[in-house]
Amino acid sequence: MTIPPPSSTLRVRYARPRDLGLVARLLPGGPALPPQARCVVAEDPGTAEALGAAYVVAIRGGAGRARTAFRFAATESDRAEEAGAALIEACMAEARASGAHILLHDAMVQEDTAAEHLLLIHGFTPTQTLTDYVMDVPKARRAVDSAWRVVERRGGIPPEGRVMALSKAPLHPVRQLITRYLGSPGDLDWNASGSNIRSDVSTVVQVGPRVVAALIVCEIDGQAEAPYDVVDEEFRKGWVTIALWRRTFHQGMEVGYETVRFKTNDENLKVFANFAHRMGAVALARESRYELLIQP
Repeated sequence: MTIPPPSSTLRVRYARPRDLGLVARLLPGGPALPPQARCVVAEDPGTAEALGAAYVVAIRGGAGRARTAFRFAATESDRAEEAGAALIEACMAEARASGAHILLHDAMVQEDTAAEHLLLIHGFTPTQTLTDYVMDVPKARRAVDSAWRVVERRGGIPPEGRVMALSKAPLHPVRQLITRYLGSPGDLDWNASGSNIRSDVSTVVQVGPRVVAALIVCEIDGQAEAPYDVVDEEFRKGWVTIALWRRTFHQGMEVGYETVRFKTNDENLKVFANFAHRMGAVALARESRYELLIQP
């Protein structure tokens, strides 16, 4: 493979065994790739110095649309942008040659970064955006308690509703809900040895047999983080969101958390915005998932 952008002097080729260390270093925590995944490297053809790496793999499509996923990263050098562009264009060409209709970047990309800039100038658009917040737990609890009094005046939790600790919830439906809105949660087994998930603080809401909301809290170096905060779009107005937060903040205070850091899908912000300032939430960063519609 040699498909650099027209202005590039770099070469993009398939990875060789000696490149696997570079791929692992530049793309840590990537998914377990199937055998058909292709790893590529951008290098200076004169010096053979590797300046970046990417993988590209066909994934199951929806509604009859073939999809290809990729991920790229460049080394820290004055040619990082050139290497990133070469890798993106090589993956675009690979996706087009395979007959894919959609090319998606297989990782969230932070706002105002070189990676985001490269994706945007190549025609990618964000399909999902998460905002990273830090929140004062005692202040949040007081705000949610105030909102909960309104819920109670309107009838409280209906008979078919249940609010429970993650440890008492069915694992598979929780994973399905998170995957539908936020992507695969990876290892969500709170019973696994070494898991940092606080299943006593984390909360799940069911309506009948359906899991409709989940707020997963982990403890990392003594600090609370909530990597997954999701409410089914059908239930974002009303008691579900408030019940989800209320139980989580009450349990968080009981175990001594003063702050919690979490990410929320921007689709949830229509509900969240009314409470954010009273909860003391401060936005720290935003990240998005990007995809490109492949033109035939």
